[in-house]
Amino acid sequence: PSKDVTIKKRSTGDKTYIANWERIEYTITYDLDEGILETSNLATYTIEDNEITLNNPTKAGYEFVGWTGSNGSTPEITVIIPTGSIGNKTYTANWNQLGPKIKVGEEIVILTKENVAEYYGMVVTNYSAKKSATWRLFYVDFDGDFGTEDKIYLKADQVAETSLGNSAPTTATLNRMKEMNPEWAVNDGVANESNEKVAAYLCNETNSKWSGYKNSSYADYVMGAPSLEMWVKSYNLYHNNVYREIKYKWIDRTENGEPRGYYYAKGASSTRYSWILDNNSVVQDINNMYVKSLEYWWIASPAGNSTGVCFVSGGNFALYTAGDYRDSNGICPVVSLKSDFTPEISN
Repeated sequence: PSKDVTIKKRSTGDKTYIANWERIEYTITYDLDEGILETSNLATYTIEDNEITLNNPTKAGYEFVGWTGSNGSTPEITVIIPTGSIGNKTYTANWNQLGPKIKVGEEIVILTKENVAEYYGMVVTNYSAKKSATWRLFYVDFDGDFGTEDKIYLKADQVAETSLGNSAPTTATLNRMKEMNPEWAVNDGVANESNEKVAAYLCNETNSKWSGYKNSSYADYVMGAPSLEMWVKSYNLYHNNVYREIKYKWIDRTENGEPRGYYYAKGASSTRYSWILDNNSVVQDINNMYVKSLEYWWIASPAGNSTGVCFVSGGNFALYTAGDYRDSNGICPVVSLKSDFTPEISN
């Protein structure tokens, strides 16, 4: 085939010419933004090819929200190059980061293990319930230690709910208490069943003393207080972020005849697990987040002080007074938020 055909002057006779064609091969370029494709997409196409549907990529920790580029600026999950199309194509993968979210001012912040301690203790402004309380971001369960991964928990400042009494919880309630207190469940088991029942009362959200702190539109559960383990995890992460050296550790010392439990460690020293002295150089503005009593910080669930049920004794929960949950300072309700609710933080 020749692209240039010349009929010379004074030529005679009929002429016949047949056009010859070669399909143009167009390129398809992809920007996956660190995503991966389980099945590769085509890199070229021609006008005569069957329609092409792009395979979508995946990316750990992110949700694919669609392609942009030759299909337009609005992300589309399903992109098809129809038969008869022409021209080079370029497509960019668009992602939303997965994970628990909060709103700080006008900015949506994805919480991670690296940044969450910055927001612990901050007031949440868009959660409210029948009973009024000041709510703070308390704990994010990234690993599902207490049930569901990425669950956000809010804790209220102490509210006056006293002389709450005792009740026999259902099996489901008792199991939830054990789930929320893994070490306690392991070390107490059924040996101290009466203690378990009183402690499990904290999980019985039908109790009118704290059921009013659950807003069913935003929260899927309410407890009378944080569990011991959750309290320690929140406390440790906050203090490690702020002071870089304060931490409670679970130490099993039964082989030496000493009680197992949480011990407070500062540098190379170790203090009994149940308290640390407040010398005003450690404690700043977190009295409402981690309850302060007199000159001590008590690891106790729920009261945060030495006068409540579930005071830690030798690594196990023990009743301060048999049969009743009493605390002159009140309770610290905790709610587990629904996944579609985004807490708004006062900054």
